[in-house]
Amino acid sequence: KVSGGGFNSSGLNIRVGTTLWQNRYDLALTYGSNSATSAGTTYKSSNYGLVGRALFPWNEQMGWNLGAQGVRNTPSQGAAKTTVSALGGLNFYLPTGSFDVTLTVGEEGAYGLLLGYTFFFNRQ
Repeated sequence: KVSGGGFNSSGLNIRVGTTLWQNRYDLALTYGSNSATSAGTTYKSSNYGLVGRALFPWNEQMGWNLGAQGVRNTPSQGAAKTTVSALGGLNFYLPTGSFDVTLTVGEEGAYGLLLGYTFFFNRQ
């Protein structure tokens, strides 16, 4: 939860996926739920989407990725909208997963920076 200047917001974003074809590609479903309150009015939105990335390892410790995502955003007020974004980033491999830094660039100059941790299950 974040607040300041009479504005409160909170959110949850989840990404669940798997690697495909010898850990060369990554495919994931995303879900997000966000809420913001300003001047006594609460605005809520939920979104879901699909992310696909190609993974390019440089060495055993590091790699980069390039891909695209499609996300459907449904606000509590206003019309729902689907956006498509290009994305790219760096992966820093650790024994149990990877620390990921990803930049997304979408329509109308929309962009975002994602910092996350990917857990590896049964990685070979």
